[in-house]
Amino acid sequence: MLRIGNLASKTKVILGIAIAIILAGCVVVPPQAKETTNQENNILTQKTSMTNSARLIPLQDIWAWDMPGTRPLNRTETGNLLPSNSPELILLSEIISTLTSTPNNFTPDQCFAVEGEGKNALQEAHAVIVKKQAKKTSFSQDQKISLVFFSYPFNSYVHLVRVEQQDQSLQIFYRFVTHRTRQMTVHIALIPVNLSASGNTQVEIKSQPATGNIAGGWEQWEQKIICRPFNFNVTPTKT
Repeated sequence: MLRIGNLASKTKVILGIAIAIILAGCVVVPPQAKETTNQENNILTQKTSMTNSARLIPLQDIWAWDMPGTRPLNRTETGNLLPSNSPELILLSEIISTLTSTPNNFTPDQCFAVEGEGKNALQEAHAVIVKKQAKKTSFSQDQKISLVFFSYPFNSYVHLVRVEQQDQSLQIFYRFVTHRTRQMTVHIALIPVNLSASGNTQVEIKSQPATGNIAGGWEQWEQKIICRPFNFNVTPTKT
């Protein structure tokens, strides 16, 4: 039986977030808005060239919450909305609740890596973000792992632009996108990575020009809202 922390004491908060997650999956984006978003994506991708030797990790392979082009964490493999009592939705709700409850004037935590991909990685991310378990810093080349990228409450969306992998370097590109309403949102993405080279692997977080006007300029919010860069070790596969 799956135990999800002190669920009884958080029932109202988690239920509210779970309902919001389900409803968010039901929102229909007007065709014009979809077309505009696609055009913005194409323009930004073209403006930021990718090195020839880097491998692009497709957005459609990334599980995320509220990030266009990725696979929604509140849906099944086939695209259906998860039921409100599903273990995965409870895990996601608690992660969102924890990120949302961050106090003012704090220092963003580092991004991190976990074992597994997709929904399997979600439980590992929950263990670190919600249960405060120690982050794993070393993995074997034969393991499937995911990078956990996340943001804290902000009045603009955080969208992934692309993710590049080159030998022992990974780069996560994102941008701020202004809300059309006065709301605060948090985001999380589980990025699958192939461990092709042993040794120390650096993960860089790179911002791209924001979409829309952000008070004070988007540059000043990078170190306040987005998880920080990190590194992890990859050991050779044992034979």
